[in-house]
Amino acid sequence: IKWGAKNIVFSPLGMCQVRFGKLPSAPNSEKLYDLVFVGSNNRSSTPNIFSKFWWGGRRREQVIKKLQRQYKDRFALYGNGWNPSYSKGPVPFDKQQEVFRDGRFTIDAPPYSFSDYYTSNRHLFQIASSIPTIMFETPRINNVFRENDHCYYISNKINLINSIEEFLKVDKEELHYKA
Repeated sequence: IKWGAKNIVFSPLGMCQVRFGKLPSAPNSEKLYDLVFVGSNNRSSTPNIFSKFWWGGRRREQVIKKLQRQYKDRFALYGNGWNPSYSKGPVPFDKQQEVFRDGRFTIDAPPYSFSDYYTSNRHLFQIASSIPTIMFETPRINNVFRENDHCYYISNKINLINSIEEFLKVDKEELHYKA
């Protein structure tokens, strides 16, 4: 039999359509921030060089510090475990989309795993907020979220700041049209 789908990807992620949903495009007014990140700092203070989770947490901290140094008050950091001198603290789970809409872009940090299709359900909230989303690429995730349609990918192997600067140069109308 030659019927049926040829490429099925099972993803255990979902988004509650009652608490969250696809929001209309955000007004193209002046945004409070260039970048908004929501996520926790879960790295253990006890080094464990054999743990992918520990290395992932370390990478995440490095990226956040780099973004903070570069963008200062144009970067909004929300979540548990971050230095309170530059973090806005945790955001209630069901208020994430509102926070994302304060930025020109939402951005994630390097994931804790680089397994095929690895992602977080937070990406669904980011994309549904109708704010352009910058995601770190994990293997094969582009089969789930299409680049320039659902999000913009960046790689761990490129210069993060240069990539973000290129995104910030793009016309706001064009970005919101795509979001």
